Amino acid sequence: MISSFPPKKLYNPGGLLGFKFIPFNQVVSYPEIVDSVINKQLALTYGSSWLTGYSTAQTLNFDEECIQTENGPTYLQTISGYVPGDRPELIALLQALEGIEMVVQVMDPRGQNRLVGSHGYPLVFKAVYKSGTNRPDARGFSYTISNTSIFRAPVYKT
Repeated sequence: MISSFPPKKLYNPGGLLGFKFIPFNQVVSYPEIVDSVINKQLALTYGSSWLTGYSTAQTLNFDEECIQTENGPTYLQTISGYVPGDRPELIALLQALEGIEMVVQVMDPRGQNRLVGSHGYPLVFKAVYKSGTNRPDARGFSYTISNTSIFRAPVYKT
């Protein structure tokens, strides 16, 4: 429904505080999206739970771009972040995540969550390692978790 823009919130800081993720195949079902909101928890397979992601402070970002196609609008959804270091356990984890389809919750500074990669449009994880070229450079992994969807990521209130 088209209407006037809603009034702006008094407190509207940018950035994200963190994210949780779960492999797409561990989600049994998704509640209905009503007015861009999901009010019930996702049903997960027995023994599954949300995993906690990490990104260095002020490097975690979520972009959602509308792309017009001949079949209507789609939304390119991209979560990006940075994790420092190249410890063996980090290398092994990121290698295991490469190409994995997942669903992600991102949390903003107001405590609002958005569910990204749901309802048949899972996100895919990809990481790039950079050693840096100078001693003060930080070495580590930049990563993206992205895909397209036919709807914007809903607010996830559970």
